[in-house]
Amino acid sequence: MEDLYIWAILIPIAIVFVLILAVAIKIAITYTRRIKLANNESEVDVELQEKLITAFGGRENIISVYHEMSRLTVKVNDLTKANLEELKSLGATGILVMGNDIKCGFGDQAEKIYKLIKI
Repeated sequence: MEDLYIWAILIPIAIVFVLILAVAIKIAITYTRRIKLANNESEVDVELQEKLITAFGGRENIISVYHEMSRLTVKVNDLTKANLEELKSLGATGILVMGNDIKCGFGDQAEKIYKLIKI
């Protein structure tokens, strides 16, 4: 009778232990995946940052950057150094040039792009 009592206690304890262990493993795997994704995104961001800065004519050509909802306004020294076709290929949906200001529509990516190229 005592053996039955011991097993009646040990089995539920073992089940709870296995469930806790499974949850801990799942959390660890999810955390590791997030770290890997974050590292991959930062590598992509650096590449995108370099392409955007080059498309605006280089860091020395950019005077200032403004973010307005879904649009980015970049004031440049020399407009001829900017590559508007490259900006379109990087996701600009519309480009308006006013003097030395280049206004680019980037939709919901505008804030991310602003953070990448702001001085």
